[in-house]
Amino acid sequence: WQDAAIAGALGGILWFLLYILIKFIIDSYARRRVDASLRAAELLTTTEQSRMLAEIQGEWKVCATQPARRPKWERASVSGEHYTLSSPQLTERRLFCFSRTPDGRLFVDDKGTECVEWAPSDGRVRLKPRSENEMIWKQEGMVEIEMMQTSTMPDEIGTLVQLKGDGELTDQQYSDLMMSKAKF
Repeated sequence: WQDAAIAGALGGILWFLLYILIKFIIDSYARRRVDASLRAAELLTTTEQSRMLAEIQGEWKVCATQPARRPKWERASVSGEHYTLSSPQLTERRLFCFSRTPDGRLFVDDKGTECVEWAPSDGRVRLKPRSENEMIWKQEGMVEIEMMQTSTMPDEIGTLVQLKGDGELTDQQYSDLMMSKAKF
């Protein structure tokens, strides 16, 4: 029976190692995908960056987008070009560096944090960090928000990208339309 117990333990260890290997492969693929997107992204104009920075200044509460998942951070504080994420155990300071890919994806820093929804005037910004759970920043004093639903935003962005590529929109028109989207 000892041989069976050893075989069972080894089997469990092998399953665990297989799980770790599969998780590593999936994480590597996701990391390469974000890295490729970041390489393709172009910095926003100084005017766009300044406007966005002005909109997001202040204190924010960090909330999970999925009730079962707890965010790594509890608070976000934005001052100037920097934001500080904090929890009781950790504090991390990052530099805003807004960029957009040709397909319309917006990144807020050089670490691969994608902006899924940009609505600071409504008291919320939804972000998807590369290696963390998606989170919503809620501005202090704003009412509770409900879970977000899937929108048609990717289709609208694709249309704008195509119009710009076809020469039907100037760079300024394209930029203005992209920034006017409420859920970006």
